[in-house]
Amino acid sequence: KVQTNNVVRNNDIALRGFTRKAVSYSVKTPGKTVVTIMNADGEQVARLVNDGALAGINTVAWDASNIPSGRYMVSIDHNGSVSGKFAILK
Repeated sequence: KVQTNNVVRNNDIALRGFTRKAVSYSVKTPGKTVVTIMNADGEQVARLVNDGALAGINTVAWDASNIPSGRYMVSIDHNGSVSGKFAILK
C-alpha cells in the first residue's frame, strides 16, 4: 500500500491592496502577521509586522516615497502560513 501526502493550499491569506502608503490584506483568523516586500533582485525592501491582526481586512502603513516604481513580491506570513503575490508599485 502506497501512502501519499495530500497538499492542502491555504487560502486564509489574501493581498487586497498595495500602494505607496499602505498594504492591505485579509486573514480568516486573528494573529500575528509579517508582510515582507522584496524587489525584483530579491532584496528585502520592507518588513511590516502587525502583532494584533484581526480576522478580516487589515491594513499596515508604510512609506514607499523613496522606493522606485516596479514589480515587487509581497509575502504575508500569518500563524505559520505564508502567501505570496507579485504586485506593481506605481
